[in-house]
Amino acid sequence: MDIRIATPDEDEVLVGHYLKIWDSYGTPPERYRPDAAARILSFIRSGRDERRLTSFLAIVDGDIAGSASCQLHQSPFPEVIRPEQRLHGYIWSVYV
Repeated sequence: MDIRIATPDEDEVLVGHYLKIWDSYGTPPERYRPDAAARILSFIRSGRDERRLTSFLAIVDGDIAGSASCQLHQSPFPEVIRPEQRLHGYIWSVYV
């Protein structure tokens, strides 16, 4: 297995993986917003632009077998510590 950084051209793959995570929870299709895919894509793009979002793809035998996405967290309070001293981030999606 190889792990590599996903490119913006692969955002649709990440969208599909994120929806499959919710499918795996047993979420009925009628509970999804009609614009669910567009919302995820927007989240990915704005996260990349504003929160250092990075996604990774797991490649097995040339095929994408999974993904993970992470980004910096927007603090709910004023940050007073220099960013080189402390950055909060989180993993918001893991699909295998």
